[in-house]
Amino acid sequence: MEAASLIAAAQQGKVDAFNEYQLSLLQSLANQMAIAVQNARLFQEQQEIAARLLRLQRVTAIIAAGTSDPTRVLKSIAQSLVDVFEGVSCVVRPYDPETGRPITFVSAGPLEQAVGLEPRPGGSSACILKTKKPLYVEDESATLPGGELAIRREALEAGVRAIAILPLLREDRVIGILYVQWLLPRHFSESDQGILSLFADQAASAIEQAGLFEEQRERATQLEQLQH
Repeated sequence: MEAASLIAAAQQGKVDAFNEYQLSLLQSLANQMAIAVQNARLFQEQQEIAARLLRLQRVTAIIAAGTSDPTRVLKSIAQSLVDVFEGVSCVVRPYDPETGRPITFVSAGPLEQAVGLEPRPGGSSACILKTKKPLYVEDESATLPGGELAIRREALEAGVRAIAILPLLREDRVIGILYVQWLLPRHFSESDQGILSLFADQAASAIEQAGLFEEQRERATQLEQLQH
């Protein structure tokens, strides 16, 4: 009862009426409330991480099943990321490691119909191919080393405000790029980056296991031969 009276008095600004014991009690209550809030936040974060890992486990099971349809696996990865991060758009774009050119793409999310644009010369994709390192863009005005906007103009016009771009690597070769786009500004936490990296690894495994770039290269060669 005393604690409730103290809190009411504090809310009314009657700090002068507190003796040393009461001030100590208020401080103790404040500390306990801070711990409770922190514990609730940690619990929520752990719940989110568990949900993300469950999604990743499902994708891993699809790959382990040895499906002959790589598009289905990549679509599952893209859709899982949309579900994990809620409201994002995702693109998985396999690249031919010999030519350094994209060969197809799979997408999911609200911007699914607006993500099939060819990569820009000197754009974020070219940066990823060169550095082979992830790029996390939290500021829509951020630029690349060559001066290009990190988030391309068409994406900005569609409402993209943050983007994560990760190389899909196998034996130090880039065999694809994973793009995840947010419609709101975002700070990429260590947890975010870890989960995105795990999904990128699964996408690389799916592409390699299916020999997707080899299949696409063969189709392109056959088409070229027919045209001649």
